[in-house]
Amino acid sequence: MKVFVNPGHSKQDPGAIGCSKATEADLVARIGNLVVGILQDYGWETHTLQHDSLEYICREANSSKADVFVSIHANAFSDSKANGVECYSYYESKQGAELARNIQKMLLAKLPLQDRGIKTAGFYVLCNTDMPACLVETAFVSNPRDEWLLRSRGESFAEAIAQGIINYGEGLYGKSTDSVYKV
Repeated sequence: MKVFVNPGHSKQDPGAIGCSKATEADLVARIGNLVVGILQDYGWETHTLQHDSLEYICREANSSKADVFVSIHANAFSDSKANGVECYSYYESKQGAELARNIQKMLLAKLPLQDRGIKTAGFYVLCNTDMPACLVETAFVSNPRDEWLLRSRGESFAEAIAQGIINYGEGLYGKSTDSVYKV
């Protein structure tokens, strides 16, 4: 299976800024790189790209012929009480929704996060990729506890996201879901 991982934002556009001044781009780059490593250790082909141009990201994802696309982000809101994880798929994508469900389930099993649910949206990367796609809002950098989790438990986020992708892929292809990363 081929997986395209897109850690959101970049050095030029760092995304949301956390309570401790940690940037979304840096936090999700670390998580994304760990996800890629886990999937490669599992024997799956991966492609990764962190870039400001959504058009370029989608073009690269589509040309990679990946089986799934996962964009990793950190949420933010003006009220620092907002917290939790939510995963998005494109409105009518049944496979994208299944991918989102698998990732959300593993994040909730692995980390003490508020369940904000599985949602649908017309985000550019969801509607302009040719494969099932999911956008993961891991936690809120604007919430002190969530940001602490992102900074201190990046490995747990990565393991959960990778296991969700593995569970999704193996569900499609009928393989066993037993793996060293199983929660």
